[in-house]
Amino acid sequence: MSTKEMILAVLESSDNFVSGETLSQQCGISRTAIWKQIQKLQQEGYQIESQHRTGYRLVGMNDVFNAQEIRRQLPENFWQDGKILYYDELDSTNQEARRLSSQGYGQGTVIVADAQTAGRGRLGRHWDSSGGKGIWFSLILEPKVSLQQTSSYSFVAAIAVAEGIGQETGLQAEIKWPNDILIGGKKVCGILLELMAELTQVHQLIMGIGINANQILADFPEDVQAKATSLAIELGHPVQRSQVLGAILQHLKENCRLLEEEGFSIIREKWTALSCVVGKEVRIIQQGKELMTGIAEGLGEDGALLVRTDQGVEQIVAGDVSLRSIDGGYAF
Repeated sequence: MSTKEMILAVLESSDNFVSGETLSQQCGISRTAIWKQIQKLQQEGYQIESQHRTGYRLVGMNDVFNAQEIRRQLPENFWQDGKILYYDELDSTNQEARRLSSQGYGQGTVIVADAQTAGRGRLGRHWDSSGGKGIWFSLILEPKVSLQQTSSYSFVAAIAVAEGIGQETGLQAEIKWPNDILIGGKKVCGILLELMAELTQVHQLIMGIGINANQILADFPEDVQAKATSLAIELGHPVQRSQVLGAILQHLKENCRLLEEEGFSIIREKWTALSCVVGKEVRIIQQGKELMTGIAEGLGEDGALLVRTDQGVEQIVAGDVSLRSIDGGYAF
């Protein structure tokens, strides 16, 4: 634990002022060094009140988003060999994850960027990833499943994001097949998985996740304002990104454990409970053309979307899903 983390831990444990002498004794540094660390914490966004002869008190914090604060949201030895790596800017957290994996970084490594210059969504679509607004991160995994089962991690990621958002904000996040996260019918998160494998052996899987956290409506291009949202828009106030990310990472670890120890059935059950498409009329688009319409019935054993049409139940393994809206049209 760093000196700054020790100071924060002491301040968080007390509702009253903590003297500089007490902090000095507990952290093993001089009172002057404590004062300098307090100044750094204030500059980073921690709202620390100070009173002469009384000491210091933590009264709140702004949106502090860095490796130290993210790590503070996680239990000790979270993913034993994993690391939290934070960057002010990257081309893409997935691309950085690929670079790091070739250098020996493995299971549980989390790459976080405040901004991305080349963020991507599914099918190579651009994902706006400006700084100070979103939660852009990638997680390196070493799956303990067969190559054919790795697609299950797409559903694991979606469940974890929905659960983490719900835990930290109280918002009801839903999943649109396969792994888009919606709030109030608008997209708040995109997920992109990339696999490093040979014909029969899985080496690593990179799970890239982008969440609109503190954007306001004007931050989105006009052509997506009707389809996109953010946690801040839905709540009416900004969120602490580090706290949201910490919750999601813990749910990711737990759901990965469930998949690897108990199998896909429990993941399918959790995904169905969070889905906004099951039981609804949907339209399936492939390569820009309508493939079919029907009623979404759930997931198959391999994660395919089961859609009941006049011809029977079809299994959809790729494509975009649009939901029928109240006015009879379809919303993305």
